[in-house]
Amino acid sequence: MIPNYWKVRPIKIKPIKLHFNFDTDRDGVRDRFDCRPFDFWRQDDDYDLFKKQLQENLKDIIKVVNGYGIYKDKYLDGSMLYYAVDMNTGLHVLNNYPSLKEIEKTIRSGEIEKIKQRMPEMFDIKGAYELEKRYHKKVEKYGNKSKRFSIGKGKRVLDVGAGDSPDIRATHAIDLQKPYEKHSDIDYKYGYDFNKESTNLPYPSNYFDVVISYGAYGRNFISRKIANEMYRVLKPRGRFETNAGTDNESIPLLQEAGFQDLHYENYYDEYLGKNIKILVAKKWNTNHTI
Repeated sequence: MIPNYWKVRPIKIKPIKLHFNFDTDRDGVRDRFDCRPFDFWRQDDDYDLFKKQLQENLKDIIKVVNGYGIYKDKYLDGSMLYYAVDMNTGLHVLNNYPSLKEIEKTIRSGEIEKIKQRMPEMFDIKGAYELEKRYHKKVEKYGNKSKRFSIGKGKRVLDVGAGDSPDIRATHAIDLQKPYEKHSDIDYKYGYDFNKESTNLPYPSNYFDVVISYGAYGRNFISRKIANEMYRVLKPRGRFETNAGTDNESIPLLQEAGFQDLHYENYYDEYLGKNIKILVAKKWNTNHTI
């Protein structure tokens, strides 16, 4: 070994890491953080295809009400469901209605205008296209579930009116129709009409830590019985979550059922790309009787 008389330390050269901040799909997320594969050639071809698909939505219209076209499609169990699209753009505005009469009633009630105020991006083609891209990323990331608040380990969570995209925290889910998407990790029940005042939830009392109903309670159904039932199946000190801006008729039903401490909280919605305000209620009063 050669002695080092001058006590010279060898120079250590650290490797230089290069990061390219490309955003090839133009969604505001750099490719190295993106859920979708890196692709130099991805441009606006998907957007042109998206616009062509919207035109296809206008081909099978059976009736036009207040500028919204209605068409029908067969569901998995053979039943017919009705949908409404904006005749100017072809964008969907209402989905999964069991009868022509009900979807017409909803259109004439002005419900679409309320949705437009809450989510104007759904009524703009470019905005809807960006929503569609974020939706596919959400599917890839969470397995077609909705990510809101963090998952609490060991907690039972019920999603009432879950549809095809139940909350990622849900251990149990329930709805009227059988979902298209299979969720083998969730106890999913269907065939329950929450608008009927005779409908019971098929769960024991004081069973769930959290009960949630996004886009369902106060919008798709308003029922005193289900408000009572959601209270019943929730554990003492349990938490109920629903959309902010829920119909004025549905909030008093929660209070009548026994829910207390109604307040608003925020979460960041990765699909919409913005903070969302939600209504939270607690089951504090363990002596309340329904």
